[in-house]
Amino acid sequence: MPGAITVNEGPVKLVVTSVTVNRQQIQRINIFKKTVTMPIVTSIGLFILAGLCEIGGGYLVWLWLREGRPWWFGIIGAIILVGYGVVATWQPANFGRVYAAYGGIFITLAVIWGWKVDGVKPDKFDLLGAAIALLGVAIILYAPRK
Repeated sequence: MPGAITVNEGPVKLVVTSVTVNRQQIQRINIFKKTVTMPIVTSIGLFILAGLCEIGGGYLVWLWLREGRPWWFGIIGAIILVGYGVVATWQPANFGRVYAAYGGIFITLAVIWGWKVDGVKPDKFDLLGAAIALLGVAIILYAPRK
C-alpha cells in the first residue's frame, strides 16, 4: 500500500494507512498494542506452569525407570511432558528467546523441586546460581528492544 506503515507484533499485523497521525489515532494504536502484549505476570505464570510440567513429568518418568514405580508413572509423565511443550507455545516471544529464558526458570524450579520434593536443601551456591539465571531471564525477556 502506498503511504502505509506496517507494524508486525507477533502473529498480529497492524497496517496504518494515514500519513497524518492525530492524538486519537495514537491512542487507538496504543490500546491495540496493549491487547497484543502479554502482561509480565501472565508470562511468568506460563513459565512456571511449563516448568512444573517438565520437571513433574520428568520426575514421574524418573520414578518409573529408576525407582521401580509402575509403568503408568512413565505414561503419565510422558503426557505431562507433552503438556510442557504445548504451554511453552503460549508465550508471545519467538522460540529461541522463550526457550533461552525458560532455561533460567527451569534452573530455579529444579532447585526448589529438589528442596521441597527430594528434601535436598539448596546451599548458597544453588541460590546464587538460580538468582543469576533469573537475572538472565529478566534481561532476555523484558529488556526494552526497538
